[in-house]
Amino acid sequence: MTDFFESYAGKGREAQIGIMPKNRFQAAMTDMFKGTAIQMRTLDLIATTYGTGDPDPREPGEFLKVKWKQFAIDFDDIAVPEEKAREPFDEKMIAALSDLKGEATRSRLDMTDAFEEYAGSGVDYNLGLMHKTRFRSLMSVLFNNVSISNALLDKICDAYPAGDNDPAGGSLKVKWREFAIDFDEQVPVPLWAGKAPPIHSLG
Repeated sequence: MTDFFESYAGKGREAQIGIMPKNRFQAAMTDMFKGTAIQMRTLDLIATTYGTGDPDPREPGEFLKVKWKQFAIDFDDIAVPEEKAREPFDEKMIAALSDLKGEATRSRLDMTDAFEEYAGSGVDYNLGLMHKTRFRSLMSVLFNNVSISNALLDKICDAYPAGDNDPAGGSLKVKWREFAIDFDEQVPVPLWAGKAPPIHSLG
């Protein structure tokens, strides 16, 4: 984060001591976290906490400048919470994914490369995350020759959850990169690979 802010800080004395105008700081944050749901009140709270310089006449309690370097240092020092390891798939899940692997083999589909192409950019891309609805749609596009049940997509999304809780159940995002790597490297290729897939086994 420190390196990113330095590209926005410009030159001069204030850049050297780690200060920039609030509007430039907020523009940098918006650019850094594009594609995410960062809200203005969050930016205001950060700007207030790390504010410096003259008071902002348009925003009571805030300042015209922000100590971006101190914020970046504090942000980089935040410990990333440890995630629980994914629960092992049951036999039915392995069989369903194996059938998808067979179709991927038949169509010469590399899952990791395919997701990389459609994942977009920004912070979510760097973290290997994707909104659940987009993930499900992309899976349907990649495997348009077979029928993937909603139940199977639900199980995949539940096995690789990320982001905030979805009011409808599960999480709003999916760890697509982790799923793609597991799919390419760990899901077994079925015996029928190279032929038409069995209709009954896709979830």
